[in-house]
Amino acid sequence: MLKGYFKTAWRHIVRNKLYSIINILGLSMGIATCFIIMLYVQDELSYDKFNTNSGNIFRIVFKANLGGSAINEASVMPPVAKALKSDFPEVKDATRLMDYGKPRIIYNGNIYKDDRFAYVDPNFFSIFTLPMIEGNPKVALQQPNCVVITESIAKKYFGGSSKNLQDVIGKTIQINNNPSVFIVTAVIKNVPSGSHFHFDIFASMKGLKDADSDSWLKSSYYTYLLLHPGADIKKMESKFPEMVAKYMGPQIQQEMGLGFEQFRTRGNILGFALQPLNSIHLHSHTTNEIEPGGSASNVYIFAGIAIFMLIVACINFINLSTASASKRAKEVGVRKVVGSGRWQLIFQFLAESIFIGFIAMLIAIVLIQLVLPAFNNLSGKQLHLNAEPLIALLLLGLFVGIIAGVYPAFYLSSFKPITVLKGKLTDHCKSFSLRSSLVVFQFFISVGLIIGTIVVYQQMKFIQTRDIGYNKDQILILPNSYALGDHEQLFKQQMLNDPRIVNATVSWYKPAGPGGYNNALAYPQGNDKLIVNGVDYHIDENYIPTFGMQMISGRNFSKDFATDSSGIILNETAVRALGWEVTNAVGKILIRQNSVRGNNYPYHVIGVVKNFNFKSLHEMITPLYMTLYPEGGGDF
Repeated sequence: MLKGYFKTAWRHIVRNKLYSIINILGLSMGIATCFIIMLYVQDELSYDKFNTNSGNIFRIVFKANLGGSAINEASVMPPVAKALKSDFPEVKDATRLMDYGKPRIIYNGNIYKDDRFAYVDPNFFSIFTLPMIEGNPKVALQQPNCVVITESIAKKYFGGSSKNLQDVIGKTIQINNNPSVFIVTAVIKNVPSGSHFHFDIFASMKGLKDADSDSWLKSSYYTYLLLHPGADIKKMESKFPEMVAKYMGPQIQQEMGLGFEQFRTRGNILGFALQPLNSIHLHSHTTNEIEPGGSASNVYIFAGIAIFMLIVACINFINLSTASASKRAKEVGVRKVVGSGRWQLIFQFLAESIFIGFIAMLIAIVLIQLVLPAFNNLSGKQLHLNAEPLIALLLLGLFVGIIAGVYPAFYLSSFKPITVLKGKLTDHCKSFSLRSSLVVFQFFISVGLIIGTIVVYQQMKFIQTRDIGYNKDQILILPNSYALGDHEQLFKQQMLNDPRIVNATVSWYKPAGPGGYNNALAYPQGNDKLIVNGVDYHIDENYIPTFGMQMISGRNFSKDFATDSSGIILNETAVRALGWEVTNAVGKILIRQNSVRGNNYPYHVIGVVKNFNFKSLHEMITPLYMTLYPEGGGDF
């Protein structure tokens, strides 16, 4: 019987080529579009879930409010992990990670500078599921100057294939100009693409002096907790204020000469919060992230678009099927006269719909394979149509065939044989009304998508034409110029001697893209109650003119003024936050509580720079402190 259904379906397709082509292409494009978007959505929602204990892993983040300025940082202080493990029975284990950027890696006379390096605690691989190909995860990082590298790095540095990775164990590499060497103790598989961090080299934190610091006032360690199953998160967080008072309070008293309670009565708040590992990529709103995260709202919007595209394709199939009902009316009448029951006709039309859906699915597979590389390039993803998605696609094709064919099957099988054989169709006002509703809904979705496209276009146009406060054209960035070592400044001078180059600067801090980030605390001299949190940029005298930033008052840094080593340039937002006016800020004294030159260090304001966007356009421009730090050691 099924064979007969599909034979009839094939004959109908061949006899009605144009109708069939429109139906099949419409369904195939709808399926392909929906599936590609859903691959993206599934990838975004699956971040960090490859970890065996992902549901019990949390990251602790630092939350504070200083002088009305909110702080929400992904990294915390060195001793936080130890304190949590000792004071909280809910914590099964704790580990830390410190991002060391992309240092210069030297092996056998070859220099590599594009690979990401991190210091981690020895128990890091017992919390995160990063399978080892060679080596023992329990002892790989137990000693100082040991490193675990990924499979791709092992092949890149030492050559060979995955079959002889055992030979990599014991080899040594050098980091920057450090005379000490690091021994390779293990090789792991490449970090999965669906991870919120992607490092190539993991070094032991043992022997790292800063890692043993007891300072609760300096944060640069990403700290992860493995909690016991069923741990009460709210109860844990309710005890964090006690931890802050116990450990951070005495250090505030020592560094600021201010009692902790007195510090709090001035409106300052210090605290921590737990963030589920699985929510970091899409739901994190912290600064100083290891990598830029995704957007949950965008993922939900894309999922909605995918569903609507599939619905439009199904509606199109239903409308075409019911609109061509007159061509099949006599066929239905004859079949009923010769004894076919209504359910037999329903199954026949459903079989035809499923058959068309199957053909559309095959074409969709071809379309997906053709479009997916371009989509990956656009989205920065590594999506593939492997076995699991292919099964899902087959099920989607079957589902679409059934959904799109149910109504036409019931509609066509409801014709009365006597009426249709006389050349007349029964009045189907209800069906006409339903078809009209479907067409209206189809147009509604189409108009919505068109409006959405126009809005996105306008937003992109706004971003491209918006005045961001600096000149982004004709500027080239040479990353990791610190690898030049002592020759970095010489290289800069040689570039300045080139007549084709107008200006050049060296700094970790870029106003766009990944760069350095320093949390800075300061208050105007004589008013230590007004603590303003901002961002500290270490720059040279060429930074502001190179980026074409505008000085509103005062002047830029200059080699002609030796006192500029203790000078500071503020942006407009910082000036207002400190309670000053842009016109009278120059010459005032600013006290930095955590500068590179020490705590409570006085800086004199030499200039005010016009506000420029140094964060995402989604964020407000925050206070910015620019200090002279001509040693460079960053990007060129």
